[in-house]
Amino acid sequence: MTNIMMGIILAICILPTIWMICFLSYPKDLKSSKLIFGVKNRDEFADPGIRETVEKVIEKYRKKGLRLSWILTAICGVIFILTLSDILSLVMFVWIMYIFVSLILITVPYWQGNREMMDIKRSLGLSTEKGVIYTDLNNAGAVKALNVTGIMVPNAVGLIIVLAALFKDAGVLNIGRSGMHPGYLTTAMCLTFWIMGVVMTVIGFVIDRMKNEIISVDSDVNANYNRARKKTLADLMISFVWVNTLYIAAFLLCYAISGSEILFMISMGIYAVLLMAAVAVCVSRMKKVEQTYRVKTDIVMDDDEYWIGGMFYYNPSDKRLNVEKRVGVGSTINMAHPVGKVLSVILALTIAATLLLVVWVGMLEITPISLRIEGDTLICHQLRDEYVIPLETIESAEYISDIKTVRLSRSSGVGMEELLKGDFIELNSSERCKVFLNPGTGSCIRIEASGRVYYVSSGSADETSGVWNILKDMEN
Repeated sequence: MTNIMMGIILAICILPTIWMICFLSYPKDLKSSKLIFGVKNRDEFADPGIRETVEKVIEKYRKKGLRLSWILTAICGVIFILTLSDILSLVMFVWIMYIFVSLILITVPYWQGNREMMDIKRSLGLSTEKGVIYTDLNNAGAVKALNVTGIMVPNAVGLIIVLAALFKDAGVLNIGRSGMHPGYLTTAMCLTFWIMGVVMTVIGFVIDRMKNEIISVDSDVNANYNRARKKTLADLMISFVWVNTLYIAAFLLCYAISGSEILFMISMGIYAVLLMAAVAVCVSRMKKVEQTYRVKTDIVMDDDEYWIGGMFYYNPSDKRLNVEKRVGVGSTINMAHPVGKVLSVILALTIAATLLLVVWVGMLEITPISLRIEGDTLICHQLRDEYVIPLETIESAEYISDIKTVRLSRSSGVGMEELLKGDFIELNSSERCKVFLNPGTGSCIRIEASGRVYYVSSGSADETSGVWNILKDMEN
């Protein structure tokens, strides 16, 4: 059931994203488009001799983008069937690879269209006017639209909810399910989402303070244009933070208090839908702003050659770190900026680490654990020797025939249906312990050694029983 719900949530997130990228990236026609595959729409493109060529490029790659979106949607349906698999790591790996590959493939026609549009532009003798920067001295950096109170209030409410989760986990607030507090799992989850809201708040302030875009010699037009754009983006950031805060509250109510995993998954699905809806509203409003001010545009800042594939900005002569995106809404980084270079490396490492983490989790899930005695040591092994316990340090050992009687809360480590490993806490005694268990075996051994408690088992009940018999004989 968990895998199915996770698949539904991921599908809710990725499919609207794919179609949104498609509709934002691939223009419908020449007249209404500010950008054509990342290339600024110039009056020269509407000339009778070139208009037909440009429109053919638009039609060609728009069709490719739509066709690819339908194919990726169909593949998503096939992948969803994999949620019936019991191997969670396999499901996660396939979904993550699908997301990465989809986000790359959906932009391939865009890159191809960008290349053709740049060729058309060069054939007309239009090139980047290097060193030419337009500045509106009346409005330079003066237009801001973010309501500080509006975005800080939900963060403050979220912090209160995080504190409530902390007091619950610490046992100060005796509400909902008992026995959860030693692991502080509720606090960790709420804090994680609250930090996401704080990050979006920071992004909101960064976007609000971006250099104003100059589209006209009329300062009032520039001010109104930038104010409308920034207000739309500011509303998106505020909506995101409020949805995030509501989800923190929903998590505390649905999971930590009621204990319903189904309600938890449903709330996650609603969370994803609300975020997608907020983005859709923002995109719709942004398109209306662009259409409204298209007729008032009489200055075109030509920096197309600094956009790699029309998506990534690399301009060493531009001192700005953040610039307006050409695909989607919001801002992106100048990869030539010193900080931009660092952020680009961090992003690349994060993507690589995510893929490696999924592979590692998969290895953990498919690699059986083993418990054996070699010489004078008890060894818990999976991929490596996790715990090596000298037999002479064992103070007591107890065989537990029904592992369901063991009540543990995970502090850190791995928690899967067929694998519990890491630092846990005994709920009966609130004592910290090391865990190396396959819950499916049905039995385990509780060991006290060198002042530390271990709960261990092997990959099967027979192997666990065999190790216990050796330990029991040694005691005798």
